[in-house]
Amino acid sequence: FFKTFLELIASSHNADMALHNFERFSEKFFDKDYLYTQLIESPSLFQALIFLFSGSQILTDVLLREPSYIDWLNRPETLENSKSKDMLMRDFYEMAGEEFQGKNIFSVLRKFKKKEYVRIGLRDLLGKSEFKETVKDISNLADVCLQAAYEHADRELRKKYGIPFYQDEDENWKESEFAILGMGKLGGRELNYSSDIDLIYIYTSSQGETRPTDENDSTIRSISNHEYFSKLALQISKSLNDITSEGNVFRVDLELRPEGKSGEIVNSLVSCEVYYESWGRTWERQALIKARVSAGSEKLGKRFFEMIEPFIYRRSLDFEAIEEIKSMKHKINKSLKGKYSNGNIKLGFGGIREVEFFIQAYQLLLGGRDKSLRVRDSLGAMKTLYDKNILTEEDHDRLREAYIFLRNLENRVQITFGLQTYLLPDNEMDLAI
Repeated sequence: FFKTFLELIASSHNADMALHNFERFSEKFFDKDYLYTQLIESPSLFQALIFLFSGSQILTDVLLREPSYIDWLNRPETLENSKSKDMLMRDFYEMAGEEFQGKNIFSVLRKFKKKEYVRIGLRDLLGKSEFKETVKDISNLADVCLQAAYEHADRELRKKYGIPFYQDEDENWKESEFAILGMGKLGGRELNYSSDIDLIYIYTSSQGETRPTDENDSTIRSISNHEYFSKLALQISKSLNDITSEGNVFRVDLELRPEGKSGEIVNSLVSCEVYYESWGRTWERQALIKARVSAGSEKLGKRFFEMIEPFIYRRSLDFEAIEEIKSMKHKINKSLKGKYSNGNIKLGFGGIREVEFFIQAYQLLLGGRDKSLRVRDSLGAMKTLYDKNILTEEDHDRLREAYIFLRNLENRVQITFGLQTYLLPDNEMDLAI
């Protein structure tokens, strides 16, 4: 056991950290001989634990709180493949059991997210998944957490206020729908370990109110559609964002919604249309390039994107937008001057944001005439620019390699202690790790 143990420690990300965490982990077991035998009989599990203990303190702490996860990690299928949204939703239902409709659902959701982060992070640390697979896995997990939070909040509100209805153009009464738009890295399915989730909440129409499913039910209090969906959006944000003894699920950021911090927490299709047509700015067009439905009604999302597409992508060549993007980047550079500008992976010179601004500038400039450029993820957009001969093969390969390197570096910096940081460590030892 100790011969293998020392070999693994020597090849790990941080030998001291691995040794310290293994000691803490082994203290959880009364029969250490049994633990050592189990690890020797399962070399893949042994390696996985050492790499986890040496590469991520935040994920190690999850395992220290739930040592029983060792049996789950020992199953061959756990670390071999990524998971689809359907698989993740099924696993959450299974873990929640009867609590799915109970008050403790968000406690289960926090535990579920942490457990899945151990799986995703370990696959990353062991080199079993590439960058694109890792960030897609994290994004799928966020989508599932959003869907679970939405379904629970909607179910509870319907018990109090009934179902929201509206009248369509033909004066037919229909149930009003709700969708959560994922923006930024979530929208592009490029979420990293400590990302906020940028969201916009939308619903079909404010012209209507809630109705009870049973007309004789006197306990139901009817409210306007806007009030109903405002309560729904607030509950979803609160349930995911609130920090409990088990932490939060995800940090929710709503600043990309119409009118930002001063705007309504949720908007109808009509109010979105009026806002973007009248006051929409270039940075909002840029942000909406990545928007997609993360949870809720896909049908409503489709109507939103059909409505908003002419705002994002102009038919004429939009050189004015390019100048505005350059101006925004100049302001970022100016604000960083003298403040860790060389060590900021995201915002610094040659950082992640510069790559994304470069790609999105081409999309805004040419996307109105060429629909193939309307791609949400950065790597996919790069590939399309190359296919269209906008980028040379050499430029594409260098840009792709640099972007993946920076995003992997961002993930490494964040997975170590679970901090939302984009700064490289100051000392050489941590840089080497």
